[in-house]
Amino acid sequence: MTAQYRAWAWAGATLGALAAVGLAVYAMVGDLETADRAASVLGAVVGLAALVTSLYSLRTPAPTHRTGHDG
Repeated sequence: MTAQYRAWAWAGATLGALAAVGLAVYAMVGDLETADRAASVLGAVVGLAALVTSLYSLRTPAPTHRTGHDG
């Protein structure tokens, strides 16, 4: 696992955790119906981001692994 991949994974996990905590606080403090709408919109955005990410990963070629010897 490369350092860049690890950084992106941590950034995504942190962003997801912050979004979950923010929606929970919003549901407790604000109107539950409005929080439900916000969660639906956020879920749609995350779903679209996952779709784009999966399509991008299908488009990029897999790295080739070379052994230490030829032949």
